[in-house]
Amino acid sequence: MMAWIWSHWLAIVATLCMLLLIHKSYRWIYIVYKTFPRDAKAGYRFAKLNWRMSRWIKAKATVPSIFRQLVEKHPAKVIFFFEEESWTFQKLDEFSNQVAHHFKAKGFQKGDSVALMMENRPEYVGFWLGLSKIGVTAALINTNLVSDSLIHSLKISNTKALIYGKDFEKAVAGIQLDLPKFQFVPSASEGLAEEISREPRGEVSEQEQILPTDKIMYIFTSGTTGLPKAAMITHIRYIYAAVGINSLTNLSPSDILYNPLPFYHTAGGMLAVGQGLIFGLSLALRKKFSASNYWADCRKYNCTVAVYIGEICRYLLVAHQPGSQVDHPVKKMVGNGLRPQIWTEFIETFHIENVFEFYGSTEGNSNLINIDNTPGSVGFVPIYASRVYPVILIRCDENTGSPLRQANGCCIRCKTNEAGLLIGKVLKNRVHREFAGYADEKATETKLLRNVFKMGDLYFNSGDILIQDEFGNYYFKDRTGDTFRWKGENVATSEVEAVISNVAGLKDTVVYGVQIPGTEGRAGMAVIEDPDGSLDVTKLAQGLKSRLPRYAIPIFLRIMDSLSITGTFKLKKVDLQNEAVDFGTNQDRRAMEKHLRPVFTLELGYKILAGLVTIGKFDGTHPCLTAATSTDKVGVNRGFEQVKLELVLQVLIHSPHRRNASEVGKLVWSESNKEIATLNVNQPVTALQAGQLIPGSDKDILAIGTASNLLVYHVHDNKDIFYKECEDGVRSITIGQFHQFKSNILLVGGNSSIHGYDHTGQDVFWVAIGDIVTALVLMDYNLDGSNELIVSSEDYNIRVLSGDNVIAEHNETEVVSGLSGLPDQRFAYSVSNGTVGVYERKSRLWRVKSKNFAVSMHQYDLLGQAAAQLITGWSNGKIDCRNFNTGEVLFKDSMPSSLAGIVEGDYRSMGRNDLICVSTEGEGTHNQAVFQYFLICNVLAVDKIFKKPEIYQPHIEVYICTNNSTIIKAVIIFAEGIFSGESHVVHPELSRLASDMSVPLYLPRDTFVDIHLKALVGYPNSIQFHVFEVTKQLPAFSMYALGVNEEATRPKGFVQFKTAERLQRICLWINQNFIFPDDIEFESGPTLQLTIKCLRDSTDLVMLFEVSGRTTFFCNNMFLAADLVQSLAGYLKLDNLQSRASFEQEEDNLKQLMQKLSDIQEARLKLDTDVADQLGRIRNLIIRAEDCRINDMVPITASEEFFVVR
Repeated sequence: MMAWIWSHWLAIVATLCMLLLIHKSYRWIYIVYKTFPRDAKAGYRFAKLNWRMSRWIKAKATVPSIFRQLVEKHPAKVIFFFEEESWTFQKLDEFSNQVAHHFKAKGFQKGDSVALMMENRPEYVGFWLGLSKIGVTAALINTNLVSDSLIHSLKISNTKALIYGKDFEKAVAGIQLDLPKFQFVPSASEGLAEEISREPRGEVSEQEQILPTDKIMYIFTSGTTGLPKAAMITHIRYIYAAVGINSLTNLSPSDILYNPLPFYHTAGGMLAVGQGLIFGLSLALRKKFSASNYWADCRKYNCTVAVYIGEICRYLLVAHQPGSQVDHPVKKMVGNGLRPQIWTEFIETFHIENVFEFYGSTEGNSNLINIDNTPGSVGFVPIYASRVYPVILIRCDENTGSPLRQANGCCIRCKTNEAGLLIGKVLKNRVHREFAGYADEKATETKLLRNVFKMGDLYFNSGDILIQDEFGNYYFKDRTGDTFRWKGENVATSEVEAVISNVAGLKDTVVYGVQIPGTEGRAGMAVIEDPDGSLDVTKLAQGLKSRLPRYAIPIFLRIMDSLSITGTFKLKKVDLQNEAVDFGTNQDRRAMEKHLRPVFTLELGYKILAGLVTIGKFDGTHPCLTAATSTDKVGVNRGFEQVKLELVLQVLIHSPHRRNASEVGKLVWSESNKEIATLNVNQPVTALQAGQLIPGSDKDILAIGTASNLLVYHVHDNKDIFYKECEDGVRSITIGQFHQFKSNILLVGGNSSIHGYDHTGQDVFWVAIGDIVTALVLMDYNLDGSNELIVSSEDYNIRVLSGDNVIAEHNETEVVSGLSGLPDQRFAYSVSNGTVGVYERKSRLWRVKSKNFAVSMHQYDLLGQAAAQLITGWSNGKIDCRNFNTGEVLFKDSMPSSLAGIVEGDYRSMGRNDLICVSTEGEGTHNQAVFQYFLICNVLAVDKIFKKPEIYQPHIEVYICTNNSTIIKAVIIFAEGIFSGESHVVHPELSRLASDMSVPLYLPRDTFVDIHLKALVGYPNSIQFHVFEVTKQLPAFSMYALGVNEEATRPKGFVQFKTAERLQRICLWINQNFIFPDDIEFESGPTLQLTIKCLRDSTDLVMLFEVSGRTTFFCNNMFLAADLVQSLAGYLKLDNLQSRASFEQEEDNLKQLMQKLSDIQEARLKLDTDVADQLGRIRNLIIRAEDCRINDMVPITASEEFFVVR
């Protein structure tokens, strides 16, 4: 009976306790009960961390000083196992001392920076450790960087030298010309190794004191969202990172740590290597991560701890064969990036006792760690300990990452289980709360949040969105900016990526949002790596429907053979986000065409001249389409009157425009079409441009150019602004800010020069070009805050002018017919042979060629991607929309006749500009007659080919051969500017097939030419052939042969200048720009002289280089001399070069031409005098004749009458 009573009482007490714990007011008791073991363990380890740090801060310890203590304690202990060798603490210390001695002797001192770009190996640590002993900061360069990103990393860290490994020689070679004063030191070279080996092994004496707050290294961000940033790591910061991992994961000196991570990354270079340098652990190293060798290496070196980052854990699961035995000594794994969806599977598959998943960034102070194996958690901070470790979540806009603030300006703390932006309080002189920032101060400021909860406080912005549950555990959700909004819901890309990857069989997956024109928000897009084509799309769709809400399922799916990853094993999505959705092909194009359609059609009723279309706001508000007509009139579209708007809505969406303020002037309004006005020019129009020229006025003016005149007209006031006689003609016009001029000027390109006029018609600028100017564009080419002038001319050149100085030049193979400015220091160009391309400063991004030629180019965001595209109108009426970066066609349309021009303007007064394409109907061409003429020409050409003997003019040869018994069936050569059509096919007769072949090439101009060869190679009796492709670049001066007669007479013409370069460097330029039997080398002597024969005209060229630096080019061709000087100056990176030149033949030709001109002028004056005399005589005779008629006087003589009649 008593037992029954006690059991009931216990049940009642337990029920009451349960009700109390469930109630909100008493929930904290349950939370404390659940988290106490974790918090107690963490409290002890955190106290140990602080005790260690306080001891080293008090001792002013640095990384070298702590490492020196370990060397004295156990010099023979192994610190690094690497392949088949082992490095003891003493060996590493001695090597680092030798490095310190070597670079100190080279002049490096405290405060300097040296970059390291090497594969994982013990010497890597030895180099930066040795540099730190003399106060030199090591910049740990990401080994995946090349070109601009590599140059950027070297510049922002202010490095003076780069130590690089043998595997990265190609990447370094690609930037050496861009960094001429930089020291490049190959670590694998015998010279460096020998020099270091001769240095003393003892400590560096008389070294400057190294402080804990001094920089020890720069570690760069991974670059997943743009160019890398250099995070500054001090000695005390490095020590803190190593101490934090060691204390919180409870590592011991007897542990052996496996580290296959790159040393330039925080996890590999600080957290892992720091265990050896600060705590004396042994490390097993590997050059690069290998999923198949990961556990084998752990067994080989008996590793008890291993590290991971990014997608490594998923790669290990994919590489694991189900059912295979797992045998390794690893008990602990430390890292970040283990996805919650595979957490349990990973631990159970590989029998890992403890996974220490941490969260943090190289430079940040918001660092967390999971010490109790909570699946998916990246760390914890107890709710009651937020003041001790102030890491806080605040509300933010998940699309932009911007914090949300209250009316008083303070941020809003997140509630439990609410997603928010993670921030950490910045406290100076507290090593775990400091934020040292980046080498770039502007980048540092972007990571700071001020006045968060009160005025004056400062927090570090992690840029990540996390969630904290009631037990204090943090869970990573997404990076700010990666979240997208669709159908009114916010979607975290990291969660969708994890689900898709699991359903697709752990394949690499990237998810992001893309914009669709005409819709709100961004739709989801998934990119899956599927190189073997094993992805089951049907199964994927079914899996996503069962695991994701409808709004989170991606609308677009892209399957790729490979996805780019960073060196830290993170999937790189920034390039994919920029590419977005391709609306230019297949179903995407059809979907896009539903959104892209003409919104109005306007019939001008005139034939428009190609390339002579512009648009201007002549009243300061309404845009007016302006074009030159085939009847040599200028048509101005004024739009409909408001009373007619309703009538014409059937064919045109148009805004009502008002008539001009003045009806008196040259501008005449059509009676048949009230929206069209004509302006009689009386000469063929050659250029047309509208723009603001008058200071203080918002009204555009109209500039009209002809072969000999320039008319600047005020359309609104219907009057001339000024009129100019242009002896050089008018071929192109642009209006805008240029150089140091305070107001807009009008720039006019003529037959050989460019003139600039202000609003009064004063000639304020002039520069000679040397050929007909075909196009002008104003843009900030070099980001100096002022516009440069980009000029194209008929000499195949594109020049960039800053004032009257040429700062850049590009050479093309045909006449450049058009230019168009683009964002980000880019511009588009078109060539008369049908080529269209884009330059980014001096680099050509892409080019394409068509059988038609481009008439007009314009930048416009046609696809609604928040970034403009290149719109091109072609002579056959085609209009295409291309990506700036790649030239890929995103959309295309066509008009019934040739394009006359493309402009943009708010023609419908909707608050946004429309793209306006104007077409023209040209004169009818006799296609049949042209075709017959073409056939006759071909027959004649073929007849000449078969009849003429095989006599070649001097040329260069491309020699193709095989190294076996195969034959070359045919060779196709693609080269720009050498062949008509840019391609050439050599197809010998069967009887002449052999294993080698020579193809003669005739280069018309002195410029670099890329030739692409495709050779069909096979056995003599085979009907199948392999295609081998080779790409070579011909030097700029390939059509010049080295002469035999060194005593040949020097040409009289010459150009002479002086440089400060050694002749050995001059020889490098010669060998790079000429094709000679052997490389030119300078051994000794006062001069280096080369006698060269031009293969085009058999003229001589003598190049004389003196040891004193004086250089003389002897030749009678002034253009060749200019090309040589320009090429050498570009190679030597010379901005200014004083020279002296003399070309007697050119001077004689000029004198003869001037004499002819003088004779013509004299003849003209004489004719003008005779005409004036005769006109005076005629005037007198007419007066006399009139007097005779009125006064009935005696008639004039017959001879005089005849003269008057004549």
